[in-house]
Amino acid sequence: MTHTADFTSADWARISETWQTWWDGSLERPMIIIEAYEASSSFSFADLYPNLTQYGLDTPTEQILNTIQIVLDSVHWMGDALPRWYPNFGPGILAGCLGSPVKFANGTTWFEPLKETDVSDIGAFQPSIDWGNPWWQRVEAVTRAAVERWGDHLCVGITDLGGNLDILASLCGSERLLTAMVEMPDEVIRLTGQITSIWLECFKRLCTMSIQQHGCCGWAPLWMPQAGYMLQSDLSYMISPRMFTKYALPDLVACCQSMPYGFYHLDGKGEIPHLKSILEIPNLKGIQWIPGEGAPPPEEWLDLLSGIRSAGKLCQLYVTPQGAQKIIQALGGKGFAFYLWEESEHLGHRDLTPQEGEAALVLLEREGVII
Repeated sequence: MTHTADFTSADWARISETWQTWWDGSLERPMIIIEAYEASSSFSFADLYPNLTQYGLDTPTEQILNTIQIVLDSVHWMGDALPRWYPNFGPGILAGCLGSPVKFANGTTWFEPLKETDVSDIGAFQPSIDWGNPWWQRVEAVTRAAVERWGDHLCVGITDLGGNLDILASLCGSERLLTAMVEMPDEVIRLTGQITSIWLECFKRLCTMSIQQHGCCGWAPLWMPQAGYMLQSDLSYMISPRMFTKYALPDLVACCQSMPYGFYHLDGKGEIPHLKSILEIPNLKGIQWIPGEGAPPPEEWLDLLSGIRSAGKLCQLYVTPQGAQKIIQALGGKGFAFYLWEESEHLGHRDLTPQEGEAALVLLEREGVII
């Protein structure tokens, strides 16, 4: 149980070796990740990774990091967790960097379509990145400042750039994009390819800035020794497997070919029809399964989890200690990475306290999981 500032070089060596063994597929136990908060602090995951768009563009970067510092000082990194932080500008901030109006409302970030005159003709639309865009400048400034401030003590992650279809939907509007998929497939293929090229360039720039001596991370609780990312395609919930293969899969393949540690964020049962083709991506390392609001928790999807592991992919889940225990009993723990939190009647999911984290480790030790 270690605070950020107390994480020693020996701790980093232990953690990096364990994670590397997990990535190699030779770790016989699951990874157990616990980011515990002092019960008296009332902080949570959302406080450590708040939507930074709520600050607008005028708030000094140092002021933002000072606020985050207070939360960081309350975190205990337990089990296989390691000190980390990523700049959260909302899911798919690349749309904002490409000109989509950025709005913070109801606790999250929204991206509005471009002006009608800019996207009315999909066939003429040419997305491009302006490195002087204020949101891109903000992403770079916060990332750079975080590396300068915390780079010796924690892994500074890459912001959530979004998936190529999701970014395109933000720019054009989901309805217009879905219609174009049917009526103008060649133009959509052109646009998705252009978005992917821009995405890879942005990813490369952020990797160069953020990957220091402590490897790579992002919004998901995974540590990677080299460049990696939690890839996604939320719009895939609305399209058929045939359309997914045409419009989304080439992007995933290109990204996985461009980085050694690509993972995929499988978000909800509506994405399950696409899982077969995702699992066939050779360079994809694993799947993060999120059942979705109102769905049974991860431990109730044993057939799906077994299919992921049988395909030779790793699997990361957000589970309660009891949920992790059930999966281990049914499928074994090898190849899984469990981020542990608790269910609360009034708060829904919440992060563990240090005392609960210790209890969770004891519980799993009884199942033969030795951290």
